[in-house]
Amino acid sequence: MAKIKSCKPLSDGLKKEVAQGLWDDIEKFASYSFNKSHSVEYTLISYQAMWLKVFHPLEFFAAALTVLKEDKRPGLIKDAGKWGVTISPPDVNSSTNEFEILSDDELIAPFSIMSGLSSRGAEEILIARKSGPFKSAKDFEDRVPRRVVNKTVREKLDRVGAFARIESQIAANHPDRRVDQLELISSIMTGGAIVERDVHRDKDTKLALIETMEKWRDNPSEEVGDAVFVGPRMGKAAKFMVVFDGPGYHDEKAGKFAMQGIEAIEGALSEAGLEIADAYWTGLCKTPKKKGEKLYSPEIIHEYSKLLDEEVQMLNPQVILCLGTNAMRHFVKGVKGSITEHSGKVIYQKATDGLKNDINIVVGITPGMIYFDQTKQVLLNEAIQTVAEMIG
Repeated sequence: MAKIKSCKPLSDGLKKEVAQGLWDDIEKFASYSFNKSHSVEYTLISYQAMWLKVFHPLEFFAAALTVLKEDKRPGLIKDAGKWGVTISPPDVNSSTNEFEILSDDELIAPFSIMSGLSSRGAEEILIARKSGPFKSAKDFEDRVPRRVVNKTVREKLDRVGAFARIESQIAANHPDRRVDQLELISSIMTGGAIVERDVHRDKDTKLALIETMEKWRDNPSEEVGDAVFVGPRMGKAAKFMVVFDGPGYHDEKAGKFAMQGIEAIEGALSEAGLEIADAYWTGLCKTPKKKGEKLYSPEIIHEYSKLLDEEVQMLNPQVILCLGTNAMRHFVKGVKGSITEHSGKVIYQKATDGLKNDINIVVGITPGMIYFDQTKQVLLNEAIQTVAEMIG
């Protein structure tokens, strides 16, 4: 604490002791006055935002969706749905560079969310539209410069429903467009695509899984060594797959997954109308972290990734719930940020060489996080509720 070196009495008789006390009060107040003023300002902004949301929800959601970053939109779009507000794909005659109000219960998305459409292309569409709305896809093609909005871009606009209001075709929000929209306008899409198939849990698949696990357990690689091997847990009525980063202490003791954080998991499942038996429980890594290490080494992750890929191929699930950062990054290549930031998101993966069928990846938090912060239980509940809605 600062001290006043000298203080001669002023004309009104203020002495050193009084001045020092005054200085101490100023210093103490300064330590929190900045934060206090900010809290008041944020409270006022929150009050204004809530008032706008209650009395003018369309304007609120249009503004919020426009200014928020892409990774923050899914939660807001879900909230908009609860308020009866629909978010529709871009439309060649209505979209701009912002979310626009189209009707009493509908917002239209901006061109900027379109994958493959440049800002220059969006600008050229708006310039061409100044002379009047487009009457057809052919009219659009004739009036918008093809050098910036070429055939490929026009096809993408068509696939998401941008011409649906001026052409005789299925509506922009029709379920048959969902796969294309998940690929091309993913930032406004909540939920995945409907994939109607069951997890393979027949006798032959179970035997193949047992054989594969025994092979990995009995013949560990040099990277894995003699570490404890924790096996997956197949629910009797498994409808989806759950992947953790690796086993926890209780998983290790039981020799199978879905034992760590069991209370939080069962609570979330129960709220969604599901049970432990409704899932296949496994991990990206099948061994605990080495003593003293907080993270799995890239070598261990790489080694066990191959085993997890085998499990996915054998089970062929329609939905995979990732409960860990490493698990999320295994399925969603190039994703950045923590598991908390992405919790609740659904990423639709089209069939590739690594996946024989389309699949929905749902991101959820690690159950262990709830032990330190009970408020995070809602994030796990929401992720599992999303899974429940997708598997019917």
